Order: sequence, then C-alpha cells, then structure tokens
Amino acid sequence: MLGGRAPARPRPTRAAIAVVALGVATWAAAPAVGAGPEFTTVPADYSITGLSGQTRAIAAGDLTGDARPDLTLAGTSLWALRVTGDPASPGVTLPVALTDDQLPPDDPYYDDVAVAELSGDARPDVATVGPGGVRRWVNSGPGGSETLVPSDTRLLIPAAAGGDGEWAIAAGLIDTGERTDIAVVGPLGGWVIRQTGAGSFSAQAFLSGTDLEDVALGDFSGDGRTDIAVAGDGGARVLTQSGTFSFTARPVVVPGPVASIVAGHFDGDATLDLAASRPGADEIAVRLGRGDAVATFDTVAAAQLAENPGPLATADFDRNGTADLVAGHLHVGPNPDNDVRDQATVLAGAGNGTFAASGPPIEVAAGAAPQTGNTVRSIAVADVDLDTRPDLLFADSELSAALVSRNTSTILPPGGNGPGPGNGPPGNPSFSTARRGPGLLASAAPLQRLTLRFGIRLRAGCALACRVVASGKIKIGSGRRATRVPLKRVKRLLRPGQTIPIAMKVPRRRWPTVARALARRSPVTATVVVVGTDRQGVKDATTLVFELRSRPVGRG
Repeated sequence: MLGGRAPARPRPTRAAIAVVALGVATWAAAPAVGAGPEFTTVPADYSITGLSGQTRAIAAGDLTGDARPDLTLAGTSLWALRVTGDPASPGVTLPVALTDDQLPPDDPYYDDVAVAELSGDARPDVATVGPGGVRRWVNSGPGGSETLVPSDTRLLIPAAAGGDGEWAIAAGLIDTGERTDIAVVGPLGGWVIRQTGAGSFSAQAFLSGTDLEDVALGDFSGDGRTDIAVAGDGGARVLTQSGTFSFTARPVVVPGPVASIVAGHFDGDATLDLAASRPGADEIAVRLGRGDAVATFDTVAAAQLAENPGPLATADFDRNGTADLVAGHLHVGPNPDNDVRDQATVLAGAGNGTFAASGPPIEVAAGAAPQTGNTVRSIAVADVDLDTRPDLLFADSELSAALVSRNTSTILPPGGNGPGPGNGPPGNPSFSTARRGPGLLASAAPLQRLTLRFGIRLRAGCALACRVVASGKIKIGSGRRATRVPLKRVKRLLRPGQTIPIAMKVPRRRWPTVARALARRSPVTATVVVVGTDRQGVKDATTLVFELRSRPVGRG
C-alpha cells in the first residue's frame, strides 16, 4: 500500500533516465569485442535505506553544483539526496533539504519525478506528477547550496485528471526552443507543458480519452522537431509534432498492454528507435525507426525476459559504441511461496536492434509472496562514482530506499590494448584515454534532406553538465574548385544526461548557392565538429560527415 492506497496494477510507472550515454560515439562507431555490460548483482555501494516512506520513482541530476549526480526520489514523500565521498569507495549520502512535511496535503503520493531546469536560473529543479497534478520544486540555492523549496505554482492540474491509474513525466526541449518543457501522461490522456518564459508555463492536451502509463521524447520523424511516444494498455505509439506545435497520433507500433518505453539508437544509425516492455508477453519489443515523416518502424526479434517485465532504461553501459538496455522484472523460483524476487536484467545491444542478456540478474529486492507483478517502479542511469561508466539506480515500491548498482564492465581502450575504465572501443579515435571529459554523444543521419528552414539536423548530449558547440561547413563539388559555405554556429548549455536536437542552418544569403547545387545534383557534403566542454574545461569532440540532398517539393 502506498499512501493508504493500493496501486491500480502491479507494474511500474516509468523508467526515469538521467544519463543517455557516456563517451563519444557517432553513427559509424564500431562495437568493441568484450565481455559486455556487468554490474554488482546486489546493490550496496551508495545505496540509501531507512527513508520514511515508500519509493515509486527515481531520477538523477546535479542539484548541488558539485559535478556529481544527486538522487531524487518520489513516492509517499519526496527526497533529494546528495552523493558525496571518495568515488573509489562507497559514498556518503546527505539530504538536500527536502523533508516529508513538504508533501502537500492534497497529494497522497507522487508517481514520477524528473530533474530539469524549470525556473530560468540555470539550476536544475525538480518536477513531480501524481493524482494531485504536476508540481514544480524550485532549486533556490545559489551555486552549490543544498536548498530546494516547493514552488507556489502548479504547472498543471487537469480539470478531469481524477481516476485510478499511473502517471509519468518526461522533460526536454519539446518546442525546439532553449527552455525545458514537460510532457505528462496519466489515466485520462497526456499534456504538454511549455515553458514560455523564465518560470512561466502554458499547458495543452495532446491526447485524451486513453489510459497511459509512460512517455518518452525524441525526434522519431527526422524533421528536427521533438515528437512524443506514449504507452499504456492500448500499446505504444508516437505522436509527431507539426510546425504549429500540434501533435498527430500515429498507429500503434507495439500492441498493448505496454508498461514502459525508452527511445534510443539501437541499430547504429542516427534515426531514433523504440523499446517497450510487454508484461503480458514477458518480452521487450524493439522497433527500429525509419526516420520518415509519419514515424514508421521496422520490427526485430523481441528479447524474452522473466515474468512481468516493467521499467526500462538505456545507455551504452560497456562503452563499445552500441546502446544497451536494462529492464526490471519479476523472478519466481520453484517454490513461489518463498522464492519471489524483483530483479533487473541488463541486455547487451548487438548494434542491429537485437539484444541478449549480459551477466547475472541484479537482485533489486525480495518480493512479498504471493506476488503477481514486480514492484520495481523506476530505473535511472547516472555515473554515481565518476568512473565514466553509467551506473544503475532503482526505486522499488516495497522499499524505503534508493538502490545503486555500480557498473563493473571491462572497458577496452582504443586499439584493444587491454582493459581500462573510461576508454572507448578499439580503433575509434574519438574516445579520449587521457582524460575523463563530459561524456559527449553526437549522432546524425549520414544522408540528410537539406532545407533552408531546418538546415542540418543532429543530436548531442553529455553525461555531465557541459557546453556544446557545433560548427561546420558545406562543401559543393570537389577538388580545388570546391565551394565551401559555413554553417551557422550553434552553442547550447546542457544539464547532466540531457540530449537535444540541434539544427545547423545555412546563412540565408548563401542559400541560393547551395540550392542551385542541390538542384543540379552536384556532390554536396557537410562536415560538422561537435565539441563538449565540462565545468572543469575538459573537452570531448567528434566529427560528423553527411551527404546532402534536396527535399522534394512540398516537404518543407
């Protein structure tokens, strides 16, 4: 029972993702040959027990400005925990000024939590969602202080938001601006909450009349706009965004019921893919995106799991250039009366959209027999011990704890000269072995349709807080007579784990030159250099090369 109320169904609300990837990878990165992702099988180091309530969701973000991810948990209360201590040994956790008495009296519990900058002051804030609506918690401390206070303003209280069910939240740049927006889904539909100014918001519904349990953001249609993927009893589908900030629901891509979804690059190209957990089928379904205007997907073989798979998360856990998955699920032994456990299985990506279990399952918690569904509600990913390998964070609704499983994967250095933490795949010069860096990830489609409005589209993110600068040139023709047109330089400040779309536009006065070359089908290529710099000034960089074509008439 959570807050005196039993959950509607014994499966998770959502997988909170705090770190998308670590290290530098492009669409052409070659996978390393190694043992695959490995984690401590019993969460212990940095784990926090004895919280005064039960947890339903977990997220990570640097709330205190010390370049280390802090933990935020939500459930029957709200907690923010600062991780301190020597990264080489189990750390110490301290509360970050969030206490039980800050649970509003009309909010029986929180279903989900996100960490994002929501007040215009460049400090990460906290957003929660539950039956009482969406609430913002403002990080009011200057610099590295440890103070969070609840905002006086709710971002959204849907008029018909009542009803029994699960809620989920996702934060990102939905309207292609520089301010973070929020998408929430619940028992009666989904809403987008746009940040229209520093700390001001506007809410609109994007889907109604359906029972939803999870939400993920990403550019599934390849047009540079952020789309919304949702999941619930009716399955998983994508709503593509148009230029007027409206959303069109596309056909179901994974049949329901679906408990959790994540977006990632699972087949090595720059188009975004989708993974969904299906409790009724005991499987993780993977769909590979085509990147077309209507966001269609190709089906690959599903990964089979133990009973009742729930929350998902994704990252390149072993730093070999391919995305991996982790899923929480139930394990029932030969004697279901005393052998029921909540586990998490790490699935190593093969780089073609298929996955296989890697290492023994992680024992999250002992279940309460008889148990029909797993109680792992949320999984987050963050480099807690600062060894450049993303660790796993769990929230289990049967526990009063935050659980951290450290990443012990063997990482191969460039050239394959033996293991070394923080190094990348063999033969990939983009990885740095001499310094840690912000953990930059940049990707783009190698063949793009160029328009004046959107220019060249790519995605970039950092594991740590960083400044991303993208610069480049378009080359028309070949040899000494080739014409070079500089692209507009783009600068962005990213919070830890944030991945954003970037549009590098052609200067309007140079567009006729490029347009004529595209019309003549002359060879047109572009080279873009993406540099990520962390707060200590350490840089990661990668170079992306594209072939450009013109977009057909009527397509933008």
